[in-house]
Amino acid sequence: MPTNTCLTSASDAVKTSVSEVLDPGVESLMKAADAGASARELELLALKTMNELARFVLSLALARRNRVAMEADIERRNLTPENVSVRLDRDYWMSLMTTVGPIRIPMYSYRDRSGVLPVTLSPGREVFPLYPKCRSTELCLEWESRLAGQQPFRKAEEMLTYFTHDSVKLEDTTIERHAVRVGHLIEQKWLYRSRSDIIEILKARATCDLKTGRPILYWSSDAHALKRFVNESWTSEWKMMNGLRLWCEDRRTRRIIHIGGEFTCGDAKYLTERMSDLLASGIVSASGDFGDGLVAQYVFVADGMPWFEQHLTKMLPDVVVILDAYHVMERLAAYTKLCRCLHDPKTFYQSALNLLLGQTPKKGEPGHVRKGHTKRRRRPPPRRRPDVSARSCRAAVRSLLAQIKALNDTSSEHRKLLEYIEANAYRMEYQHYRARGFQIGSGAMESLHRTGSQERLKRAGARWLPETLEGMFRLRMLEMVGRWNEWWSQPGFFADNAASFVATTYRTRTGPRARPNGAR
Repeated sequence: MPTNTCLTSASDAVKTSVSEVLDPGVESLMKAADAGASARELELLALKTMNELARFVLSLALARRNRVAMEADIERRNLTPENVSVRLDRDYWMSLMTTVGPIRIPMYSYRDRSGVLPVTLSPGREVFPLYPKCRSTELCLEWESRLAGQQPFRKAEEMLTYFTHDSVKLEDTTIERHAVRVGHLIEQKWLYRSRSDIIEILKARATCDLKTGRPILYWSSDAHALKRFVNESWTSEWKMMNGLRLWCEDRRTRRIIHIGGEFTCGDAKYLTERMSDLLASGIVSASGDFGDGLVAQYVFVADGMPWFEQHLTKMLPDVVVILDAYHVMERLAAYTKLCRCLHDPKTFYQSALNLLLGQTPKKGEPGHVRKGHTKRRRRPPPRRRPDVSARSCRAAVRSLLAQIKALNDTSSEHRKLLEYIEANAYRMEYQHYRARGFQIGSGAMESLHRTGSQERLKRAGARWLPETLEGMFRLRMLEMVGRWNEWWSQPGFFADNAASFVATTYRTRTGPRARPNGAR
């Protein structure tokens, strides 16, 4: 290949080179078939041959892409062939790990001799903006991130090697570094469905408020614990990871429709900032007005943590705040077991539930009978409940409080239960909520802990840095919201964001001191 010209390779020469690579592999494959090789051995040989061919063809294509970039740069600078000499020596080749194995390609750097001093330029760097800090191609980087978000880093290394038939070999530390830094590139807007998708779901699929007819969009927040390194040392402690989720209930199947969510190792103040950013982004509006006459009914259902209303729900002026009924039932059940003033704890507990939730159907009288596989079966609509006013629900809560106060109990458990119900009485109108078609439990948020975080991060012996957690949270939530391919398929994504990718991830410190804003 001449080094003083910019002519591209001829197609016939490329085809000849491909044939030279492919023919030996096909010949060895046919010989193995004639020798009576098993089907498994033949398939492995075929895959090996195809990987070799893929590496060769990909090398040619990427080298040609670099050459085109060089030609365009020379033309842009109005350089003549006499002032240009191509640098193809060993120092101007790049090594890359691809999904079919490692390759080496020329960068097509060239020497510009038009000025006073000769300068070497490498336009091929624009084709691979992450090189040399990251030596994986974009697709290989995506594979690494996907596996790291689902499996431990060492397991991701094994799976990447296994499923590429030993073609791709990367250290688990490399996969970790790449995945975490990719995770930090994911902006908040990608962790939620787009505004147009949310509008379509609210119009066509979401359940509606039976009182106003407005589609219901649920909000919830909760926290779970993970082991985290603290104080810039190897000391690890259980720390709370705060989560936020938006969802709807499918009016036909009664299943949860995930609208979006996120986890953070930051504190309550930091999560408040995240929710404020979400509302400011325009994905959802604080008033629930999505335009075109579509106004959603916001329902915030969570446990009784006071900071939810101090920080989160005050940003939603027309939200219905519901205390998770399961937490109330838990507290009542725990108290009735400990209280010695009750002659019949079971009857007292059941009467308390009847006051709060209404009469429940007896055993043997289910709303519908489940028979066989129901994944694709249309589920019947929920049983229509009689309309119960909020005033009567508040009266029921006051009646329950009177019954508890009437107990001759001076224990701390009795005092705590009274304080809990008195503080949350205004959001315990469960019969009224049910009559409007609202969910009264935060099971959707609780289940997100398992799928969005714990399946990957809560493992035996696992200890995490805050910045690693943040990256892994975003990878998992991006996949859960169904926008993985959309994020990776952004036109010119790595080229347009090369500066931010390198500057914010590869050139910054990624140690215990680099913590997210608000993280403890």
